[in-house]
Amino acid sequence: MEGREFPVLDLSYSREERTVARAETGADGAFAIPLPRGRPFDLHATAEGFAHEIVRNRYAGEFVLVGLHRGAILLGKVTRSKDGGPVAGARLHGFRLGMPADLFRGETGTDGSFRLEGLVPGELVLEVLPPEGASPGWMRIRLEDGQVLRKDVVVAPGVVVTGRVTEAGTGRPIEGAEVGEGWTFRRTARTDASGRYAFPGFGGEGVSDLHVRAPGYGRTSKELQEPLRDPLDVDFELLPAQRAKGRILDSEGNPLPGTYVAAVASQWHEEGQKIDWCSSRTGPDGRFEIRDLRPDAPHALFVKRDGYGTAVYDFPFGGTPETAIDLGDVRLARPATIAGMVTRPDGTALPNVEVVLEGTNGDRQRLSGISQPWGVDDYVAHRRGRTDDRGRFSFADLAPGTYRPRPELPDRPRSDGALLAVGPGETREGVVVVVEGGLSIEGRVLDPEGRGVREAYLRVEPEVPTKGETAYGRTRDDGSFRIEGLGEGTYTVWAHPPARDEAGDRSGRLVQVVAKGIRAGATGVALTLPKGSAISGRVFDEEGLPLPKAWVLARDGEGEFLGSATTDAEGKFVLHLREGAGADLHVRPPPRSGDGRPIPPRESDKPLLTGVAAGTEGVVLELRGVRR
Repeated sequence: MEGREFPVLDLSYSREERTVARAETGADGAFAIPLPRGRPFDLHATAEGFAHEIVRNRYAGEFVLVGLHRGAILLGKVTRSKDGGPVAGARLHGFRLGMPADLFRGETGTDGSFRLEGLVPGELVLEVLPPEGASPGWMRIRLEDGQVLRKDVVVAPGVVVTGRVTEAGTGRPIEGAEVGEGWTFRRTARTDASGRYAFPGFGGEGVSDLHVRAPGYGRTSKELQEPLRDPLDVDFELLPAQRAKGRILDSEGNPLPGTYVAAVASQWHEEGQKIDWCSSRTGPDGRFEIRDLRPDAPHALFVKRDGYGTAVYDFPFGGTPETAIDLGDVRLARPATIAGMVTRPDGTALPNVEVVLEGTNGDRQRLSGISQPWGVDDYVAHRRGRTDDRGRFSFADLAPGTYRPRPELPDRPRSDGALLAVGPGETREGVVVVVEGGLSIEGRVLDPEGRGVREAYLRVEPEVPTKGETAYGRTRDDGSFRIEGLGEGTYTVWAHPPARDEAGDRSGRLVQVVAKGIRAGATGVALTLPKGSAISGRVFDEEGLPLPKAWVLARDGEGEFLGSATTDAEGKFVLHLREGAGADLHVRPPPRSGDGRPIPPRESDKPLLTGVAAGTEGVVLELRGVRR
């Protein structure tokens, strides 16, 4: 996978695989495969009678112990909730969180049944995408060695979303536009000659946004507010797209055919994130053209080719749909390499630690002329690797520039390495990134009955900001936690309930707890999540109209934040507080009015209601000075 180190939004590119070497094990199971240094590879192991094992992200020089397992079997049936009938042709997708490659893909038969054999044991995520009806969302499954597990799935009808896609400014209908569920377009509908579409079965768990794209236009999206009405009418306007062209050469001026190029955008605004990832390959003369760029967000050019320095260039401003943005010649430098180790303060190596390398080529602003702090850096300026069995890491194919390695360990504050400058073809070895030891805070997160809460979220923040950085973590299966690497002093610890409870439902029965003055080095800290009780009501504008997308905040008498909720399309909200608690309610208006006018995102200076008790229903909040 050429682009595996980056969080690529081009799914076909991120899943591309090619076999680079093969080997057979000897009588003792040993094998050796010569590989280029500094690049991550997936190791596939197959043997008759065993499941196909895939070991991700391994490096040349690493010793890998592969354990083969007897394959597990996952079977079941997908049915409709309204009548119990079978759902034929539902697509099945299995994967592990954080891994781009599929573990399996399948489809239900005419009777709605499925049977998937030879699966590797462990925890995986099952996604079911019915041709009609709402997707039930990601389901976590744990398979044991040789197990036969039955998992039946029930599909709700969902909502029928209809609407029209037109050209912005002219109102001309766009035929053949693709309307997709989520940014991956995991299920789609097409517009007809009048620009109309119908999307049955929307409203699956985990996806609340519709995206639209069409040849010659920039993509756009809308977040649909719950509760969803059935049917729901949602129209879209698409802006004519921009184009970009250029040529990719090596350092000697020779064309590089077949090089991957992409125009990437990521910009946060009041209504969410504008993303774009449009790609192409260079032709025999090294030239490329990238089409269908959305014109309402700035882009960066991402150029990736094995054996050359990966380059990023911010686009110049300007350009029209009629005239392509000419990026000129881009020369890829000889690749540099950064290699080193992640250790503890005593020099002990830390194996299997995720390492992020931040940085790009030093001439990134050559085309734009200025530094532009976009969200696109999360995609093109952060590459991920890991330390091997001896704590070593390496990153190859770097362009000349400045980089910073950063190990990411759970349950501790962030640690950064030093800034490193590399030139064309340079290899920087012996880099050591030390993860400081420090003190720890240990304890358990409990429910009101004293049982441990697994996968509760923790935030540990120094009460004197100059004393250290905030750490984040999660509880183990028994509710225990240990946050390490803390400096001396006292900390405030927030414990939040998991997104789901043990039954798999959304967790709304428990609410956060805050403990202040916890000294670093403390053990036996007990944090009990209190039972929650809802405050519900509606928010109206000054004309008495329901106000969607407003943010309702609960604070105590001293202004301390207690919780929040966002209003739906009818202005309704529900927020959970600890039973018996009271709160002052503030409102932050939506980012825009119904006609698109921006609204200053200022929270009401004074609470609109004070001392509202948890469990109160029918609360009415009127926001003066704001019109829908």
